[in-house]
Amino acid sequence: MYRIADADRSEVGCTPVGSFRELVVQSSSELWDDLVYSDAGVYRNTKNNYLRGVTAGNDFTTVLQDYAPYWRLGLQKETGTQSFEIGGFGLAGKPDVDPVNPSAGTISLRDVGADASYQYIKGDHTFSAHATAIHENQSPNAGNGNVGTVLNTYRVDAIYHFKRQWGGGVQYFVTTGSSSSSLYSSQDPVMDYFGNNPLTRGYALEMDYLPIPQIKVLLRYTVFTDFNGAQYNYVPGRNAADNNYLYLNTQIMF
Repeated sequence: MYRIADADRSEVGCTPVGSFRELVVQSSSELWDDLVYSDAGVYRNTKNNYLRGVTAGNDFTTVLQDYAPYWRLGLQKETGTQSFEIGGFGLAGKPDVDPVNPSAGTISLRDVGADASYQYIKGDHTFSAHATAIHENQSPNAGNGNVGTVLNTYRVDAIYHFKRQWGGGVQYFVTTGSSSSSLYSSQDPVMDYFGNNPLTRGYALEMDYLPIPQIKVLLRYTVFTDFNGAQYNYVPGRNAADNNYLYLNTQIMF
């Protein structure tokens, strides 16, 4: 099943792992009685280990200090043509405030989230739905003057395919959080924030076509009803709708 891609921007409203760069992960997972799934592990920076030569020169937006432990616990069940999943997850880490200036200090990130999914497959019909909620706390550590902030992300989507060849989906997404002049003030004429607030909201419509199982043609239109803090004039003369975009992509799967 092909899940509709995340329509909002990766730097807002995702778990910290989504923005960390140059990481390796050590983890362990278990499945009991085909019902309970657990996973736990640790992300760590490769800057000072044996992968440094491989990752040197890579672009990054966030440098992780020390280790970032994570966990996941879920229930999953299959009943004939249907399957269900519900679970929770969390992650904690300390990225640098400024990746090019370590003396600026670090921020403690603590994410807790929950998600659920449903899938139905019978004959020519395939339907799935997903929902995710993430709550993130950001607290300052020694060496910087940031205040603690909160970031909340919610996504829900539904996808249908006929004969696993034609299909489409819809997704709604919203990010809310505390205003912060240190985190949400880019001074960029296009990407700055109104009131230093991360509010971003909108929806995405997607159409898919698979001429053969290994090739997928995707057309997606993303609409922003709020962007970086406001619907209108989040920066002077620019509205949320000015960031709407049409995306065409062809994927080859092996």
